[in-house]
Amino acid sequence: MDPENQSPDVTKEGVDYVQHEQPARQGHTCCGICCDTRTAVIVVNIISLGFAVLGLINFAPMMDRPGNEQLSLMISAFAIGIICSALGLFGAMKFRKIFVLVAGVWFGIEAILGLVLFMDWIGAVIAVCFMYPHIMLFRDMQRGIMTAERYPNEKDCCGTCC
Repeated sequence: MDPENQSPDVTKEGVDYVQHEQPARQGHTCCGICCDTRTAVIVVNIISLGFAVLGLINFAPMMDRPGNEQLSLMISAFAIGIICSALGLFGAMKFRKIFVLVAGVWFGIEAILGLVLFMDWIGAVIAVCFMYPHIMLFRDMQRGIMTAERYPNEKDCCGTCC
C-alpha cells in the first residue's frame, strides 16, 4: 500500500478482461417511449379487471328492473371481460401467447360492442388502446423476441427511470 494515497496497489499487468456487450433490444416499445409490451399488457389487464369488477358491482343490482334489456348484455360483457383480462394477465406473466391473444381479441370485440350496441365511442377508443399492447406482445412472442429467457434484455420501463 502506498502511504501517501492510502489506496491499495492494484496492477493491471497480465490481466485480461472480458468485454461483454449487452445485445440490443428487439422488442416493441409500447407507445414508442413508455415500456415494453409485457409490462403494458400487465398494466392494462389490471386496469381492465378493476373497471370490469366495478361495472359488475355497479350494474348487477339493476338487472331485475323492467326496461333494462341491454343491461344483461352489459353485465355479460363485464363477466367475459373479467375472464379474458385474467387470462391476458396470466399469459403476460407466464409468456403464454394464446392467452395474450384471447385478451387482445376480447378488447377488439369490446370495441365493436361499444360502438354498435352502446354507441360508446370513448369506451371503444379505450378498448382499442388496450388491445394494442396485446397484439404487439403476441407479435413479439410469435417472433421469439419476447420469451422468459430473453425478457431481462427486452425489459424496458419509462426509458431508464425504472
